[in-house]
Amino acid sequence: SKGIAAIAVKYRLRDMSKMTMPMAPQQTDNKFLRMQGKIYDFGELNKANTNPQVPDPSDTSIDDSAEDALRAMEIVKEHASEWGIDPDRIGELGFSAGGAVELAAMMKADKYHMPAFMGTLYGPSCVDIEVPENAPELFIAVHADHPNVAAGCLALFMEWKKAGVEAEMHIYEQKTGNFFGSGGSGASSANGGDWKEAFYSWMCVNDFVK
Repeated sequence: SKGIAAIAVKYRLRDMSKMTMPMAPQQTDNKFLRMQGKIYDFGELNKANTNPQVPDPSDTSIDDSAEDALRAMEIVKEHASEWGIDPDRIGELGFSAGGAVELAAMMKADKYHMPAFMGTLYGPSCVDIEVPENAPELFIAVHADHPNVAAGCLALFMEWKKAGVEAEMHIYEQKTGNFFGSGGSGASSANGGDWKEAFYSWMCVNDFVK
């Protein structure tokens, strides 16, 4: 009804049998802060990377997921005319891990695969972020008390701003324990409230919606 087509991307997941270290390091260092930090710890995150894992060359899960997202962009562009989609207004919106996937894909994207805009909902990066010159404008929304995720999203916002690329961020309080759109009340983002209107308004202002 608002002129937006939504297409879900199914991407490959990490093979947990290949994990080489525990998920929660027990030492108090930057990796610990990445797992347990509050929003004010965003300065501890190097290049907005919240991944607590030591890079393992044999673990290609993030690369695999990013490749799936890039292929999804190809498929949508290949069928844009058939599906009535403007190929110059194809953006990406990721929730939680989905946000991390689209950010990893953006780091690999050439001009053809680069989305026109990006949105991430409580989805920080799991790779080092080097914002390219042709990076799309970015919309971010997160709950303030979502451990490490809020810090990662704020660090991500700062990387965009340092690169001189437009970004908008909304930080909501959270009183119910529910994520955006998953029901409950007591927070301005509950039941898909304010964040949807804010995201749609942002798309309209930036001409991403006709």
